[in-house]
Amino acid sequence: MYVYGIRPSVLINSRNFPAGGTFTGTYNGLGKMVLTLAGSTLQIALRVILTWFFFPHFGLAAPAIATSIGWLMANLFWLICLTRLRRQSLLQS
Repeated sequence: MYVYGIRPSVLINSRNFPAGGTFTGTYNGLGKMVLTLAGSTLQIALRVILTWFFFPHFGLAAPAIATSIGWLMANLFWLICLTRLRRQSLLQS
């Protein structure tokens, strides 16, 4: 199924989501892979919990909603960590 000529699975795929890939690549390059692991673990746990809560109300749409919220929270976490890392590096120089 295509929506506006684009497969929805292509849009949802995390590899094609530019912010997530940018953050994880940055942290891997800085040697801060713990932040990548923490963000991914956060979004997986959040997805499972939210799917469990949303399923009675939204049915099969619950995993899609929970996945979106989970990735948004992971990217917010990575953005906060990047801001703190930049602040620390500016204070040290």
